[in-house]
Amino acid sequence: MCDTWARKLRAPPGSVGFDVAHRHGGGAAHDPEKARARERAAEVFAEADPVRRLEAAAGWLTNLYSADFDVVIIFEAATDESPETRDLLRAKLAGRNEVMDAMIASLDDHLAVPVAEAQAVYRALAASGVYRELVYDSGWTQQQFQRWLTDALQRHLFGTTPAAQGRPVRATNR
Repeated sequence: MCDTWARKLRAPPGSVGFDVAHRHGGGAAHDPEKARARERAAEVFAEADPVRRLEAAAGWLTNLYSADFDVVIIFEAATDESPETRDLLRAKLAGRNEVMDAMIASLDDHLAVPVAEAQAVYRALAASGVYRELVYDSGWTQQQFQRWLTDALQRHLFGTTPAAQGRPVRATNR
Protein backbone atom coordinates (compact mmCIF):
# COMPACT_ATOMS: atom_id res chain seq x y z
CA MET A 1 0.00 0.00 0.00
CA CYS A 2 2.85 2.39 0.82
CA ASP A 3 4.36 2.08 -2.66
CA THR A 4 0.98 2.44 -4.37
CA TRP A 5 0.22 5.75 -2.68
CA ALA A 6 3.75 7.00 -3.23
CA ARG A 7 3.35 6.33 -6.96
CA LYS A 8 -0.04 8.07 -7.06
CA LEU A 9 1.37 11.09 -5.29
CA ARG A 10 4.14 11.43 -7.90
CA ALA A 11 1.81 10.94 -10.87
CA PRO A 12 2.05 13.42 -13.76
CA PRO A 13 -0.65 16.09 -14.19
CA GLY A 14 -3.61 14.84 -16.22
CA SER A 15 -3.20 11.21 -15.15
CA VAL A 16 -5.70 9.27 -13.06
CA GLY A 17 -3.10 8.98 -10.28
CA PHE A 18 -2.65 12.75 -10.28
CA ASP A 19 -6.39 13.23 -9.96
CA VAL A 20 -6.59 10.79 -7.03
CA ALA A 21 -3.61 12.39 -5.31
CA HIS A 22 -4.96 15.90 -5.91
CA ARG A 23 -8.42 15.03 -4.61
CA HIS A 24 -7.03 13.14 -1.63
CA GLY A 25 -3.96 15.15 -0.80
CA GLY A 26 -5.61 18.18 0.76
CA GLY A 27 -7.26 18.95 4.01
CA ALA A 28 -10.90 19.64 4.50
CA ALA A 29 -11.20 22.74 2.38
CA HIS A 30 -7.98 24.38 1.33
CA ASP A 31 -5.58 24.39 -1.58
CA PRO A 32 -3.40 21.29 -1.29
CA GLU A 33 -0.65 23.04 -3.22
CA LYS A 34 -0.35 25.68 -0.51
CA ALA A 35 0.12 22.95 2.11
CA ARG A 36 2.36 20.88 -0.18
CA ALA A 37 0.06 17.99 0.76
CA ARG A 38 1.04 15.63 -2.04
CA GLU A 39 4.76 16.17 -1.63
CA ARG A 40 4.56 15.82 2.14
CA ALA A 41 2.42 12.67 1.87
CA ALA A 42 5.00 11.18 -0.48
CA GLU A 43 7.66 11.99 2.12
CA VAL A 44 5.61 10.16 4.76
CA PHE A 45 5.38 7.04 2.61
CA ALA A 46 9.05 7.22 1.68
CA GLU A 47 10.19 7.15 5.33
CA ALA A 48 11.48 3.65 6.10
CA ASP A 49 11.65 3.95 9.89
CA PRO A 50 8.17 3.36 11.39
CA VAL A 51 8.61 5.84 14.26
CA ARG A 52 9.77 8.54 11.87
CA ARG A 53 6.95 7.67 9.45
CA LEU A 54 4.43 8.17 12.26
CA GLU A 55 6.11 11.48 13.19
CA ALA A 56 5.91 12.49 9.53
CA ALA A 57 2.19 11.56 9.42
CA ALA A 58 1.60 13.84 12.43
CA GLY A 59 3.56 16.57 10.65
CA TRP A 60 1.53 16.08 7.48
CA LEU A 61 -1.72 16.61 9.37
CA THR A 62 -0.37 19.59 11.31
CA ASN A 63 0.79 21.17 8.06
CA LEU A 64 -2.63 20.73 6.46
CA TYR A 65 -4.31 22.59 9.29
CA SER A 66 -1.66 25.26 9.67
CA ALA A 67 -1.84 26.15 5.97
CA ASP A 68 -5.48 27.29 5.92
CA PHE A 69 -7.37 26.45 9.10
CA ASP A 70 -9.53 29.56 8.73
CA VAL A 71 -10.97 28.07 5.53
CA VAL A 72 -11.76 24.83 7.38
CA ILE A 73 -13.71 26.82 9.97
CA ILE A 74 -15.65 28.69 7.27
CA PHE A 75 -16.52 25.45 5.47
CA GLU A 76 -17.69 23.83 8.70
CA ALA A 77 -19.93 26.80 9.48
CA ALA A 78 -21.35 26.79 5.95
CA THR A 79 -22.33 23.11 6.14
CA ASP A 80 -25.24 24.03 8.40
CA GLU A 81 -26.78 26.15 5.65
CA SER A 82 -25.77 24.46 2.41
CA PRO A 83 -26.24 20.82 1.40
CA GLU A 84 -23.80 21.37 -1.47
CA THR A 85 -21.13 22.64 0.91
CA ARG A 86 -21.80 19.74 3.27
CA ASP A 87 -21.33 17.27 0.38
CA LEU A 88 -18.11 18.99 -0.70
CA LEU A 89 -16.73 18.90 2.84
CA ARG A 90 -17.64 15.22 3.22
CA ALA A 91 -15.89 14.42 -0.06
CA LYS A 92 -12.76 16.31 1.00
CA LEU A 93 -12.72 14.61 4.39
CA ALA A 94 -13.24 11.20 2.78
CA GLY A 95 -10.24 11.83 0.54
CA ARG A 96 -8.09 13.05 3.42
CA ASN A 97 -9.13 10.04 5.47
CA GLU A 98 -8.21 7.68 2.64
CA VAL A 99 -4.66 9.06 2.60
CA MET A 100 -4.48 8.98 6.40
CA ASP A 101 -5.71 5.38 6.48
CA ALA A 102 -3.07 4.40 3.93
CA MET A 103 -0.38 6.06 6.06
CA ILE A 104 -1.41 4.03 9.10
CA ALA A 105 -1.87 0.79 7.12
CA SER A 106 1.72 1.17 5.92
CA LEU A 107 2.75 0.69 9.57
CA ASP A 108 0.80 -2.58 9.97
CA ASP A 109 3.83 -4.73 10.89
CA HIS A 110 4.74 -2.35 13.73
CA LEU A 111 1.35 -1.63 15.30
CA ALA A 112 0.45 -2.76 18.82
CA VAL A 113 -3.26 -2.51 17.95
CA PRO A 114 -5.33 -3.66 14.95
CA VAL A 115 -4.98 -1.50 11.84
CA ALA A 116 -8.64 -0.43 11.91
CA GLU A 117 -8.27 0.78 15.50
CA ALA A 118 -5.05 2.65 14.67
CA GLN A 119 -6.74 4.32 11.69
CA ALA A 120 -9.76 5.33 13.78
CA VAL A 121 -7.52 6.87 16.45
CA TYR A 122 -5.56 8.88 13.86
CA ARG A 123 -8.78 10.11 12.25
CA ALA A 124 -10.26 11.02 15.65
CA LEU A 125 -7.17 13.01 16.64
CA ALA A 126 -7.36 14.69 13.21
CA ALA A 127 -10.79 16.15 13.94
CA SER A 128 -10.73 19.88 13.34
CA GLY A 129 -12.17 20.49 16.80
CA VAL A 130 -9.06 18.97 18.38
CA TYR A 131 -6.76 21.31 16.45
CA ARG A 132 -9.06 24.29 17.13
CA GLU A 133 -9.15 23.63 20.88
CA LEU A 134 -5.41 23.17 21.30
CA VAL A 135 -3.98 25.68 18.83
CA TYR A 136 -6.60 28.41 18.51
CA ASP A 137 -8.39 28.28 21.84
CA SER A 138 -5.57 27.15 24.15
CA GLY A 139 -2.70 28.94 22.43
CA TRP A 140 -0.50 25.95 21.58
CA THR A 141 2.05 26.41 18.85
CA GLN A 142 1.90 24.19 15.80
CA GLN A 143 5.07 22.51 17.05
CA GLN A 144 3.42 21.74 20.41
CA PHE A 145 0.40 20.30 18.62
CA GLN A 146 2.55 18.16 16.35
CA ARG A 147 4.64 16.87 19.28
CA TRP A 148 1.50 16.04 21.29
CA LEU A 149 -0.08 14.30 18.28
CA THR A 150 3.09 12.31 17.61
CA ASP A 151 3.38 11.28 21.25
CA ALA A 152 -0.31 10.31 21.51
CA LEU A 153 -0.08 8.24 18.33
CA GLN A 154 3.12 6.52 19.46
CA ARG A 155 1.63 5.63 22.83
CA HIS A 156 -1.55 4.18 21.36
CA LEU A 157 -0.38 2.71 18.06
CA PHE A 158 3.07 1.42 19.07
CA GLY A 159 2.56 1.03 22.81
CA THR A 160 5.62 3.19 23.50
CA THR A 161 6.17 6.37 25.47
CA PRO A 162 8.09 9.47 24.40
CA ALA A 163 10.86 8.62 26.91
CA ALA A 164 11.23 5.20 25.30
CA GLN A 165 12.05 6.96 22.05
CA GLY A 166 14.90 8.98 23.59
CA ARG A 167 12.88 12.11 24.37
CA PRO A 168 12.76 13.31 27.95
CA VAL A 169 9.36 13.42 29.60
CA ARG A 170 8.67 16.99 30.78
CA ALA A 171 6.98 17.65 34.04
CA THR A 172 4.94 20.84 34.15
CA ASN A 173 2.96 22.52 36.89
CA ARG A 174 -0.03 23.65 34.86
